[in-house]
Amino acid sequence: MSELQTRPTPRSTKAIIAEMFPSIGKELSISGGWGQDKESACIIEKDDSFSIAHAEWDDTSIQKIFVEKRTHIELIVMAPPEKKCSGIEWRIVGQEILHENSRVFEHLTFSVTALLDRDWEELKAEWEGPNGYGSDAFDLEGHLSKRADRTIHLQREFWFDITAWVDHSIYGLPLPLEIASFRRGHTICYEMQSPGLGYSVAYNDSLNDRIATIYFYDFGMADIPGRLTHPDVIEQFERSLSDVMGSDEALARRSELRHRFSMGDPTSGKGFLGAILSLTEGERESMSSVFLTVLDGRFVKLRLTMPANDDAFDQTLSFVENVSAILWPKAPSLTH
Repeated sequence: MSELQTRPTPRSTKAIIAEMFPSIGKELSISGGWGQDKESACIIEKDDSFSIAHAEWDDTSIQKIFVEKRTHIELIVMAPPEKKCSGIEWRIVGQEILHENSRVFEHLTFSVTALLDRDWEELKAEWEGPNGYGSDAFDLEGHLSKRADRTIHLQREFWFDITAWVDHSIYGLPLPLEIASFRRGHTICYEMQSPGLGYSVAYNDSLNDRIATIYFYDFGMADIPGRLTHPDVIEQFERSLSDVMGSDEALARRSELRHRFSMGDPTSGKGFLGAILSLTEGERESMSSVFLTVLDGRFVKLRLTMPANDDAFDQTLSFVENVSAILWPKAPSLTH
């Protein structure tokens, strides 16, 4: 399976993608090449009129679409008939951000799996046939073994120039591209439909299945006290904790509060109220946490979820510590 060949063309990359995939509905804000290496990096642009309140795209959502469309172009659209594929899946296996002079690149590596169309159709017919899955005659182990043997395994590199998206802020607070090992993702504005709910900014560590979200909001309160010991702040923290545990009784049975604590100086407000929970969904166990503070008359809430392993707690505190350094640059460390 060969990759797209990078060669000069009078038509832009985004025009080709828009023509091949009309369902996108608009041309992606990109330029440059197909991103097989740094020299042909796909440049993710930000229009001068970009506004978070009206944003439909951000750099990570554009990346996801570009990865999907380039992969489909390679394995379906431009592949010869005998090499066209179905059942295409991909997962990220490598991620790094590089600063070079005034430019910032993101290098992503994906593991791609697929089946040739003829193998896909054969396996589908076997699965759905009269003696297929669910019948006594069906050999599930043999079917899965055949699928594994015929699965094609590829590795694909994607290079993006994300320089235009490095600077980002909410309510004047600069939010870096990375916090600890978490990469900034999608920003959502809730204010237009639900005044008082503010914004959320996602931070993800995709390689380790770790998810964090920072919320900025005032909940419609005109004068939010700065002390974390104030009843209004404690009430908001209890509300946030209840949201994590879930109002649904079945969900609540799968969550367990492990630890409640405060970090920093609750009296001055330079700190967090925090709680750690364990979540169980089927055989999957996760550690979830919620932290709340007040900054410039708004609540700042952190939500994190990650696999329940030995370093989950340390990773959580590292993220919170790094966020605190952004909120209060001159304040002492929360954990020391």
